[in-house]
Amino acid sequence: MRNFLLPTELFREKKIEIFFDEKQKAIIKQVDSYPPALINEIDFDKEAEKIISQSDFNVPKLMKEKTTTEISTLILSGDQLPPGTPFQYGRKYEVEVANYKVPFTGNNIFLNYFHISITSKA
Repeated sequence: MRNFLLPTELFREKKIEIFFDEKQKAIIKQVDSYPPALINEIDFDKEAEKIISQSDFNVPKLMKEKTTTEISTLILSGDQLPPGTPFQYGRKYEVEVANYKVPFTGNNIFLNYFHISITSKA
């Protein structure tokens, strides 16, 4: 018998602003570490491309056409059911669980962040 696992909540760990603040600080630290003599010799376009590439700002893109689904049946005790589900103590419940696997390209770190957008109505 497998334990019931609550669904993973994507986009809920940190604000995306934190990610970009951390990246900005790392980039500034990297640029500040360049020796002064090297500054005059740098090809700024190539260096900018290198920094952007190293920062891995590739936002995930879902490959929906490659989605797979797996249905499994679990036998759970009542206390393993999702919170708020009525149950009888000592009774076992057969629960169907659907797992969807959606492959993607890009940097998976973005799946840990969320953005709060505040707008005002005029």
